[in-house]
Amino acid sequence: MMVINRLIVLLLLFLPTLLLGQSDSTKFTKGDWGVGFDFGPCTGIGSSYGEARKYISNDCHVNIGLIFIKKKIHYVARLEATTGKLLKSLEFDNKWKQHNGFQSTNLELALGYHLVDIKRLNIVPFISSGVKYFNTYNSKNDVSYSLNGMFNYGLSLAIDYKIHFPIRSKNEYPGSKFTQQYLYIRLLGGIYPNYYNKTLNLKGGMTFLNLTIGGNFIPRKNSNSKID
Repeated sequence: MMVINRLIVLLLLFLPTLLLGQSDSTKFTKGDWGVGFDFGPCTGIGSSYGEARKYISNDCHVNIGLIFIKKKIHYVARLEATTGKLLKSLEFDNKWKQHNGFQSTNLELALGYHLVDIKRLNIVPFISSGVKYFNTYNSKNDVSYSLNGMFNYGLSLAIDYKIHFPIRSKNEYPGSKFTQQYLYIRLLGGIYPNYYNKTLNLKGGMTFLNLTIGGNFIPRKNSNSKID
């Protein structure tokens, strides 16, 4: 329920931009390079599968990314976190007890390919790798235990609904005539295979689905190219 409430608040905050930014007359052109971001503060849901599903209940999922774009390649520094609880005590360590809180955190680099780039839609598949951290905690006793720095890899897919803004000369990259600048609503889903193996001694992985807001600013250096 908490995640749904946060989604509603996020969409309400984004609604004025959605209504004011849309314009079919806005110039749309693909840039050569750019920067961007996406931001989903507890606006997603994680889900464990396999043996891990019997032990771990995931709930709120957070996604925050900083993006560098070069032609069709997206390079992303990404922070992801999922909170939940332990349904059963974990056998590998008696400190990880049933009913304790549970959190997993990923610090990773993701590499994406801009598969679809049209005026209102992006589709970008990603591969990622980095390190993962696990934590269990008991709020009543004010104690927590962590496992740090394990290798992690995953696959994800981003689908964006784009909200373009008029191009202003002061926002143009020096030497460019047009830029592509837009906000987006992003549905980001992914999977981390074998997420709990060799760490919590559980067979199984984690999937997630997150709704984020973000934006890209992509200057176009070639001012003589055709506008879409």
